[in-house]
Amino acid sequence: MEKCCEWIKYDYRTICPREHDANNPYWRIPVDTDKLKYCPYCGKKIVIIE
Repeated sequence: MEKCCEWIKYDYRTICPREHDANNPYWRIPVDTDKLKYCPYCGKKIVIIE
């Protein structure tokens, strides 16, 4: 079972979740943030995929 949620680079300064609604700008967050460790959709640990 997957223990992490993959997020991708949306543009040069933000990331968004790959498995969830990527078109919802509310979930585009700055790449350098250290505040959000777990996905607000599924609660799994966020892993940024290049």
